[in-house]
Amino acid sequence: MNFLLLFKAELKRSLLMMKRYPIETVTSVVVLYMFFMIFFLAGKMVGGTSPSSPIVLGKTMGGLILGYVMWFFAIIAITEMSWGISQEAQAGTLEQVYMTSFGPVAVFLARFLADLLPNLIIITILLFLLMVSTGIYLSFPLFSTLLVVGLTILGLYGFGFILGGMALIFKRIGQVAQVLQFVFLFLAMTPVEKLPSSIQIFAQTLPLTQGVKVMRLVILEHRALSQLQMLKEIAILIINSFGYLVLGILVYLWMDRIARNKGLLSHY
Repeated sequence: MNFLLLFKAELKRSLLMMKRYPIETVTSVVVLYMFFMIFFLAGKMVGGTSPSSPIVLGKTMGGLILGYVMWFFAIIAITEMSWGISQEAQAGTLEQVYMTSFGPVAVFLARFLADLLPNLIIITILLFLLMVSTGIYLSFPLFSTLLVVGLTILGLYGFGFILGGMALIFKRIGQVAQVLQFVFLFLAMTPVEKLPSSIQIFAQTLPLTQGVKVMRLVILEHRALSQLQMLKEIAILIINSFGYLVLGILVYLWMDRIARNKGLLSHY
């Protein structure tokens, strides 16, 4: 019940931020839209005039759209935590987060969940614009989509907690987050089976790769989650996502203890 109250407060804060700074929301959609259209036009030039032609960055243009949407969630996870902590520290409000009765982990988890709603609104608008502009329309089964996206986000947020822990100690890790954005972009756009075997092993351990793989099977190949092979893929996704979430929280708490011992929480 207490966490629910915390979630409601964070949701109100998130919606107010979205309402009071509409230009930031519109700019985010425009930039992401233009960035994808560059990939789309480049893909058509490389693969030919047909929208379904193979391209370097993905199996089909539909796969390209799907990978790009999933990458958006990765951006949220890897930047929101590290950037959020840096902003809190710079504004001098990080200690206030630590003074709450909930504790920092609960506050950041509630904030992540609350920010999902405005981010889902943004991604829905972006997805609609991409499908209209490219002429490629994807069908998203509601339950399967929410399940796979939700599980993938859990793993990505676990990764975000690791970066958040680093931000407590090193304060400014923006360059690390930017490098990771491009790494995840490559993994989201490229089917893992197309990668060299040595890279596949590494890629499959990351929180985004399995989620993108399952989404491609569900959306592009119309696989039902009740199929035996899909149950196996979902099980792998669950283990991967919850593993990253637990690992991320543990690493964050460890780095949090280091930051406290060194007196770094109150300094930027």
